[in-house]
Amino acid sequence: TDFVTPFRPVIFRSVRRARPAQKVCSAMLINFNLKGKIPMTVEPTDTVKTAKDKLEDMILKNAEKQGEDLTEVDLTFTFKDAVLEDEQTLEAYGIVAGSIVNVLSQKLAEVHAEKSGVFCVRQAFKDLAQKGLSGPEAEAEALSHAPPFPLMCDVSDLGELGAGWVLFFRFVQFLGCLCVGLFLLQLPAYFTYMSFDRNDLLLWKNHTYVRKDRPISWDYMTAGNTGPEGADSYWPVVSGLVTAIVMLLVVPQWARKQHDIQVNIDKREVDPNDFALLVEGLPSDATEDEIRRFVEDHARSEHTEVVIVVVSYDLSKFQDMLAKLKEAKAELAEASDERARAILQAQVKELATPWTSSEALRSELSCTGTAVVVLRSQEEHREVLDAWDTPFDWTRDWLSVTFSCLSSLSCLVVQRPRFRGKRVIRISRAANPSDTLWENMDVPLKERAKARARSYSNVALIFGVCLLVVVGLNKLSDKMGNPALLNLLPSIAIIFIRLFASRTIKKNASLQKHTTKTTRDVSILAKLALFYVLSYCVIAVLVNLNPFEGDWYTDGGLVSDISNLMLMNCISIPFSIFSGCKLCMRRCIRDQRFDVKKPPPGLTQKKLELLFEPPDMDQPRTFAKVLITFLLGFLFMPIWPYAILASAVVLFIEYWAFKYELLRQSKRPYRQSKEVSYAALRILYVGVAIFPALQALFLTPSLAHNARVFSAGIVAPLVAIPIILMLLPSKWKRLICGDFLFSVEKQSTHSDTDYYQAQKSWAKHQKYHTTNMVYLNAFEMMNLRAKKPLWDSRTGNIKDPTDRSRPAASSSDAPLPAGSAADAAPGVGSLSKTSLSSLTGKEDPEEATEGSEDEEEEDEDHRAAEETGPIAEVDPAVLAMEEMKHKLPTSMLGGDETTDDDSGLSGSEGSGSDDDIEMGKPLGLRPGAVARIAGLEDPKAMKFNGLDCTVNDWDAALRKWLVTITLDSGEEKRARMAAENLEQKVRVVHLKKKGAEEFNNTVATITGYNEKVGKWNVRLFTGVVATIPAPNLRPI
Repeated sequence: TDFVTPFRPVIFRSVRRARPAQKVCSAMLINFNLKGKIPMTVEPTDTVKTAKDKLEDMILKNAEKQGEDLTEVDLTFTFKDAVLEDEQTLEAYGIVAGSIVNVLSQKLAEVHAEKSGVFCVRQAFKDLAQKGLSGPEAEAEALSHAPPFPLMCDVSDLGELGAGWVLFFRFVQFLGCLCVGLFLLQLPAYFTYMSFDRNDLLLWKNHTYVRKDRPISWDYMTAGNTGPEGADSYWPVVSGLVTAIVMLLVVPQWARKQHDIQVNIDKREVDPNDFALLVEGLPSDATEDEIRRFVEDHARSEHTEVVIVVVSYDLSKFQDMLAKLKEAKAELAEASDERARAILQAQVKELATPWTSSEALRSELSCTGTAVVVLRSQEEHREVLDAWDTPFDWTRDWLSVTFSCLSSLSCLVVQRPRFRGKRVIRISRAANPSDTLWENMDVPLKERAKARARSYSNVALIFGVCLLVVVGLNKLSDKMGNPALLNLLPSIAIIFIRLFASRTIKKNASLQKHTTKTTRDVSILAKLALFYVLSYCVIAVLVNLNPFEGDWYTDGGLVSDISNLMLMNCISIPFSIFSGCKLCMRRCIRDQRFDVKKPPPGLTQKKLELLFEPPDMDQPRTFAKVLITFLLGFLFMPIWPYAILASAVVLFIEYWAFKYELLRQSKRPYRQSKEVSYAALRILYVGVAIFPALQALFLTPSLAHNARVFSAGIVAPLVAIPIILMLLPSKWKRLICGDFLFSVEKQSTHSDTDYYQAQKSWAKHQKYHTTNMVYLNAFEMMNLRAKKPLWDSRTGNIKDPTDRSRPAASSSDAPLPAGSAADAAPGVGSLSKTSLSSLTGKEDPEEATEGSEDEEEEDEDHRAAEETGPIAEVDPAVLAMEEMKHKLPTSMLGGDETTDDDSGLSGSEGSGSDDDIEMGKPLGLRPGAVARIAGLEDPKAMKFNGLDCTVNDWDAALRKWLVTITLDSGEEKRARMAAENLEQKVRVVHLKKKGAEEFNNTVATITGYNEKVGKWNVRLFTGVVATIPAPNLRPI
């Protein structure tokens, strides 16, 4: 601040003095827009080539500082959509002080594309831990050398990408094993079909010799081998009955396993939504204090302690206010007439009034009716949810809000307290911050319902077109004698229509403006699965209805179509992935549409980098594909037992194809939650319900009278049971389907760790008030400028009001040494330090939010709905590194009074040896120990804060330690330090359990003793403060 503040006004004043006096060449400050404004001083007579060289030198030096291997940068300058020629001067293009020159670089876009892939960030973190390094340069270098995941890696290693990806690959493995087991259950039916004569199959053909007169091979082992007269055997029906029962038992147990995985994760980790409530139905003028008081007084019978209230303000208005202010400032900078300048200055002053303080901005913005309330206690959080979030209450409250005329009915009268005495609100569990899309909170429920109706209408329309195309191709094939090549055309057409439908469904889902990424992905999965089932299964049955006219067991019939569909499904997906077709098509389209040397109007570096990025790995699409692969074999298994075995083979190929696509051809995805996997299981229930009906349909023509009656009799209960199970709560369905055989003692779903301790284990982008654009880009900067920060601008942590101790070293006010973990922490109004952060300055809220608006066109993969604004601007690998730096077991956060066995810590091996340290109060300082200086407040001594020193001796007279300080220059100084200004350096050892062992053999700093849990507070090499027992610490 001491450097930047006086520097800029001097330059601006020099320019202003030169303007009215005489037109002379003087230095001017212009901004180069390359993923943010880079201010640089140039001469008006400088050529464009000179300016490029200066900027390139700045970029290369910054890249070297960040550990990036970059030797050259090809820069293209544009100003007012015109490309600047190297030989021309800047003044020749009308560039003056304050002008913004757009910069494009294909080389930087290619480097960004290489860094956007999927790499093992955990290995990079382990390398940092082994070296004990921290800081932006060390982290950038570690990320640049992070290895890719091995293709043969265990899927659990993909946990850093989110639990959803681990569950996806486990789900594919589960379906593959299930296919093999179901085929074994079909063996009685298989041997029944094998027992019939080959000539019986010929009786199914169409004897008109006009169409489908060639029967399929007997070796298909279909139900048609019995002939039209049917089989007296009950084995095909019994096999189907056993299959349905096994599915009803297995699917809930797989859901139980998923639930157990999630419970184990919850026991080990604490998420932000373990403390957060989502309050809906608020008035537009609701304030934070008003919402806080309501929750504290009325959320439950006792007082509820609230940490913070994050109101969902109208982000569209917020961005519109910023745009108007920027536009007015730009007009003022270009105005030359004094009268016009005076008018524009008044306009700028008026537009800037809301930005003077957070209170003024709050008065201008309206509430969208939604807010997130963060509680201190998890126990209170669960009590509030038990009281407010039940299915009956949700339905009643929704009807009262949606139909105000019904609110007076006694059956709909809400007995709970109402906001302002009359406003019906709903309280439920909030989604995690990184899952929340704040930009979509202001969309009304009716608008979302209309968008949903349009989406399903489009699915129906595409299905109708697909049906017409398949019927037309079948008729064409019949007229031409059913050649083998034409029999494949319907399957090929379905594949191409599926690609179009996938893109259309994803586009429609983004238009629905879901409030969370999870609900958006579940919506996409539901629509894709519906379309795939309709196009693959329903169409195949509709165009081949009558088996007695040759529609099932002849060339071009039902079995033939199923085998062709499975063949094309087996070939198309792996071929498109392993051949890199998607990447080649993406590259060709990019090269045809854009030329960096002749860029189209409006092209920015951000858009250019998006074009070079690898494509997204769309998890709903992959789930839908493996589901249709399984359902094709499962639903047609009664008519063709080999179908389920073919599905097992295809699933095996798809497992490796999708794993290769994720790890080698995709950009790093956002952390996917478990909900999409849970939704896939619900779709499986639908498949289990459809199976008995299709079994009766397919087996009836191949069964004799008695077996046919038995088959028809079991259809109704087998269809109803899966539907009932799908609607029941998870714990009920698991109990009904044998969960009592695997039952364990019920454990609490919450821990004693409160929010103020738990927040230390989350990175800045994992907090509600830092993922909301208004709070991050405006309130954070305004509060800091007013010297009234409500949270730490580097970590987003909120100070515990009951903590009266000296501020922790992670506080924004505490000085830390250069190159420490604090240097890598996010700056004010941002979520991370980007590679160009040292070149860009964000002093005002309107500057901080520049570029946060989504500039992508609507047809560019619909990126606007992918992430909430602040998170979308940050490299996912950087966010993953931030999460790993902060992720700690709950017992290391100082909130749980657990034993070492529960905490994930262990005493040192060989207890009682000389190496054991029995640390107690006061701090274990002694001669020879290494300590860190902290907390010096004298202006002359503050420069020593953050430096290491060696403890020499104890001065009993002054009650201070004699220390030797080693300066950065190598010079040594002797001084006396009070014990409270010395933080002992220690080495962490013998941490064994997951989440803690990575800190073994790293250097930490003792900051104090935690009497509550009987452990030492230590600052780890990442800058995070944890609590560790004395036996796990060794002095340095």
